[in-house]
Amino acid sequence: MARHDDDRLQGVEVLENFGIPSAEAAELSERSEFLQLFRKLLFSRIVPCVKDIGLWGEGVRRAFADLGVLDAAGTDLEALMRDDEQIAEDVDRRKDDAELAARRAEVDAAMADGAE
Repeated sequence: MARHDDDRLQGVEVLENFGIPSAEAAELSERSEFLQLFRKLLFSRIVPCVKDIGLWGEGVRRAFADLGVLDAAGTDLEALMRDDEQIAEDVDRRKDDAELAARRAEVDAAMADGAE
C-alpha cells in the first residue's frame, strides 16, 4: 500500500507490521499521546517558519490543521530562535566546562605521576 508523508507521522505502518489491522492502527495512533507530542515538537519549528517565509496558503494551512499542528502558527518565531540560541550557548558552555575539567584532571594526574 502506498504511504503518504502524514502516514509516517502517525506510526500506522509500524503498528501494521505488528499485525494490527490498518483501521485499528490508525485509531490507536490518533489516540497516542506520544505521537501527538512527537508531532507537536516536530512541527513547533516548521509551522512558524513556513508561515514566516510566506508559504501560508490555504492548502498548507489545511494540511497543518489535518495534522493537528496548526496552533503552532501563532508561535513567536523570533522568541523561539532566541531560546534555541540560548540553549545552544548553554550546551556549549557545559561542554567547555566539562572539557576544561577533563583537561585539569589530566594535568593533575600528570603532576601526581611526576611527583612520585
